[in-house]
Amino acid sequence: MRRVTGRVHLCAWPDCRRPIPLNEWGCKTHWFILPKEFRDEIWQAYNRGRLSPEWIAANEKALEWIRGIAERTKDTHDVTPLPGEGGIDANSDSPHG
Repeated sequence: MRRVTGRVHLCAWPDCRRPIPLNEWGCKTHWFILPKEFRDEIWQAYNRGRLSPEWIAANEKALEWIRGIAERTKDTHDVTPLPGEGGIDANSDSPHG
């Protein structure tokens, strides 16, 4: 396991425990999941580690978008038919029922 040294903090993505340098918002994986407009806003508001009002606003906007992921994916799962509610009949050999 890699030893972490120096000044670090955890990725800003909720529940991510990856340590990252203080001058980064999040780990590489989560940083690039964010839409570019959010990354640009966070980067533009970054002021050498200071939590400026602009950075706090950009961060909250990104976190709000992240929280919305669960809602957006929940909506897509709601349209999947359950057995007996349409779609292919599990008791049929034919895909047409």
